Amino acid sequence: MEIIELLRDRPYNINQLAEVLGLNYRTIKHHIDLMLKFQLINSSKTGGYGDVFFLSPELEGNMQLYNGVIQKMDTVKQLTDFTDSPLFFKNVLQQTYEGVIIVDGEWDVFFWNKSASRMFGYTNEEIMHGQLNIFSDERTFTGIKKKIAKEKRVDDLETIGKNRSGERLDISITIDPIPDGKKKMIGYSILSRDISEKKRADAELSRKRHILEVIMENTGTGIGYLDADFNFINVNSAYARGSGHKKEDLIGQNHFTLFPNKDNEALFKNVRRFGKSIEVFDRPYEFPDRPERGITYGDWSLVPVKDDTGHVISIVLTLKENATNVKARRKAISRK
Repeated sequence: MEIIELLRDRPYNINQLAEVLGLNYRTIKHHIDLMLKFQLINSSKTGGYGDVFFLSPELEGNMQLYNGVIQKMDTVKQLTDFTDSPLFFKNVLQQTYEGVIIVDGEWDVFFWNKSASRMFGYTNEEIMHGQLNIFSDERTFTGIKKKIAKEKRVDDLETIGKNRSGERLDISITIDPIPDGKKKMIGYSILSRDISEKKRADAELSRKRHILEVIMENTGTGIGYLDADFNFINVNSAYARGSGHKKEDLIGQNHFTLFPNKDNEALFKNVRRFGKSIEVFDRPYEFPDRPERGITYGDWSLVPVKDDTGHVISIVLTLKENATNVKARRKAISRK
């Protein structure tokens, strides 16, 4: 490209190019031969020692493309120089969401990024070259130092931290040793994430699950939760008792492998296909593995659970046996 840039101004021979570019004759000739081969340049074709070279019509007709390549290469060079520079890594460390802290072997702070300041409330001036002070108490800090001394690395350890105001924080930390050129440990890098919001969300989800479990377990109605292929994901005790199986024997099994019934399977498939709930009353069904029970009647409901796109991903089945009511109703009808 340096040769092309010169030839854009005027023709040159190999000696002239070598002198202007400060390169030896053989290097210039090698590149001239390549450019002749690919028709980027033409020669005066005298066959003499002083042949001059100039841009070919093909290259001149594609100068816009060539200029784009030059611009791209210039950008690549600038980015390469930047990403190879200490400034690049410092910028990345400053802009990352995680708190990045560098400490020496005595756990004194030597680097503290913006996320660490936001997380723990200390400015650079307040924390730099002082003892690391982000854990809830000295006992926790001592335990972490013992752990890193034993295991050499701490990965995603959830622990309790504190900010400048003394407020407790749920944090996750990863600690790696920093060796010198002779593999001697000279400090540690610490990545820290504030997981307080995640912990609160997990606690709230756990609370809601507990409430749902209590409700499911204290209703006389059998409840089964199935995936879109009608495999049991969960059932309550009432459903397990009614089916004559243990919970653990139901979960993971296919409903129609355990309770084959083509008519019932057709109902399930319609709910999956159309995404609409159905209720059926006095539905007769039998237990193939418990023929002594005979025909049992029950009220069913099938409720589809959909994802954000409206696709059915699971089905809630509720089942309440009412064999006594059905028999009584049939007796009354027969009397009439």
